[in-house]
Amino acid sequence: KNVDSIKTLTNWMDGFFHTIVVGERDDKAGTITYYDSGHKYTRKGTYRSIRKLGDPEVYPGHTKWIGVRYSFTKNLIDDTNDKKAPELTVKYSITKSTNQNVTVTIESKEKVKAVKGWNLSKDGLRLVKTFEKNTTETVDVLDLANNKTSVKVKVGNIDKEAPKITVEYDNTGPTNKDVTVLIKASEYIKAPEGWDLLSDKTSIRKTYSANSSEKVTVSDLVGNTSTANINIKNIDKESPKLEISYSTTEPTNKSVLVTIKANEKIKDIPNGWTLNSDGNVITKEYNKNIKENVVLSDMVGKKGNIYIDINNIYETKIEETQYKIEDDMVIVNNCGETVQEFMKNNTMTAQSIKIINSSGIEINDGTIIGTGCKIVLDEAKTYVIIVQGDSSGNGKTGISEIAKARRKLFQKVDKNDIYLRALDFNESGRIDVSDLANICRKVKGE
Repeated sequence: KNVDSIKTLTNWMDGFFHTIVVGERDDKAGTITYYDSGHKYTRKGTYRSIRKLGDPEVYPGHTKWIGVRYSFTKNLIDDTNDKKAPELTVKYSITKSTNQNVTVTIESKEKVKAVKGWNLSKDGLRLVKTFEKNTTETVDVLDLANNKTSVKVKVGNIDKEAPKITVEYDNTGPTNKDVTVLIKASEYIKAPEGWDLLSDKTSIRKTYSANSSEKVTVSDLVGNTSTANINIKNIDKESPKLEISYSTTEPTNKSVLVTIKANEKIKDIPNGWTLNSDGNVITKEYNKNIKENVVLSDMVGKKGNIYIDINNIYETKIEETQYKIEDDMVIVNNCGETVQEFMKNNTMTAQSIKIINSSGIEINDGTIIGTGCKIVLDEAKTYVIIVQGDSSGNGKTGISEIAKARRKLFQKVDKNDIYLRALDFNESGRIDVSDLANICRKVKGE
């Protein structure tokens, strides 16, 4: 630098380059400040360092330089008396709400110096900066004479945050009605297709008439989006589908278990039925034939019905007989009757019928039936046979019956004493003279 003696060197030229001695050089900005006769000139141009004749070679960037070789294409501008601050205008690439970056341009009517963080245009009249988020800052701008203007830059319209949303259902329990879904957002939003935007501009609503699972994209006014997961599975507008099964449909003398299975949970269980742990199966045991309609309701009140028809249960018993039956006892008034004859005189309902003697041994068709024999139906129902006049169990009336009647004369008869009961012909509850006379006539064959 040489600010004491500022002058143009003696007519030294090299093409369009003139040699000058400068008072200040700014290599970064490419600026030469030239002083002459009390005036200051600032000029941007093409220059390089020079040295005096006879001085050692100075490498580029060396600090010992006394001037530059400078190319002037226009007259230098005299800014010695420039005291006016630059006039600036701030412009924004986007002024509405946006989810994009915003570029700010500071425009000047005169050339200005570079500002850290801002890009200076080639003509020196514009400073440019791009903002990714909202910011407020003050920018100090200097012209080439170091006059300063401070300008406030405020970016407040950038919105890159997705709206915060919540999903609400007007009914989450089982229902046979429509379900309305409400999506609330933390800011103004747009209504997707099929949805209604409410007056607050932050809520949308849709009514579903059937179960549905879907993803709904909710967008704010600048295009930021959030996804709402809609899951409706509590709508039931159909009656329950019912299936019925029976433990057996074959003829049986036992009870029949009926099972009704639904395709969904059911409520209001009819009396006598048992509901399983899953809530969709009921069972009931029937011990007689029946025809009836069963009505079941699902959890939302829709009804289904199914018809029960049981006709395969039979009661193991003697349906018709020529003899008296009392307390599961068959009173036979004819001694000497065989199994075959006994079977002809009775109609019995059973899948299997057998007659056993007092020892539990099955007897065949020609065997005489005596007091103490038993009729066994389906191994489930048993009748005890009392043959009147036979107190020994051989199916005959003899001297032993007369002797026993005399010993028991006027004695009260226990109804469970089948052998004494066989001597009570008139069924008076006592062995009397009439009973003894009847026994005697049978012995005589009368």
